Amino acid sequence: TCTNDYMELSIPEDQLTDINLSNLHWEPDRSCVATTNGTHFLFRTDLYGCGTQVAFDARYVTFLNTIDILGVHKTTGIITREGDIRITSICKYERQEWVDSTFLPIPG
Repeated sequence: TCTNDYMELSIPEDQLTDINLSNLHWEPDRSCVATTNGTHFLFRTDLYGCGTQVAFDARYVTFLNTIDILGVHKTTGIITREGDIRITSICKYERQEWVDSTFLPIPG
């Protein structure tokens, strides 16, 4: 979900198995952790928070952030990345321009 103030991702808890709960956060800010409502993990950040990248072009303002979810890896001595998930969240807004002016009459 993208709003004027924040971006939010919702992932059903039953879709994430073998997950280390301490690794449910926005990247790169590990203090921006997921919350839960009992059925979904909720990832929410202000548009300018939690390491969100912002890009401006002539037509759009784009906000991008990433969630890296690390699976629980068995301690078999083999390094593996199986089970890890990377989710990219993008909110794209069309730019609007406002022109505001004030004038005072010229005395005379």
